[in-house]
Amino acid sequence: ETRKGNWPWRAVGFARGTTLGIVGLGRIGKAVALRANAFGFRVIAAEIAPDVGFCEANRVELVPFEELLRRADVVTMHVPKTPLTKHM
Repeated sequence: ETRKGNWPWRAVGFARGTTLGIVGLGRIGKAVALRANAFGFRVIAAEIAPDVGFCEANRVELVPFEELLRRADVVTMHVPKTPLTKHM
């Protein structure tokens, strides 16, 4: 049943309907998005150079950083430390 995507509610019930905000959709951010979708999270992301094809294919909604912070129940960050991201 798990392989079919029929997750038992008690195993993933906390995630269903929860909005996960991903800051940075590089290799790691994309991997997180795929796993989050599998558990039933709504996924939103902020990315300065988005892979629109990946987002469309994997139900990832691109939003500005400030909107992500307002809407997300959980935020995960996957960005390098640069002058642009230093005080995030």
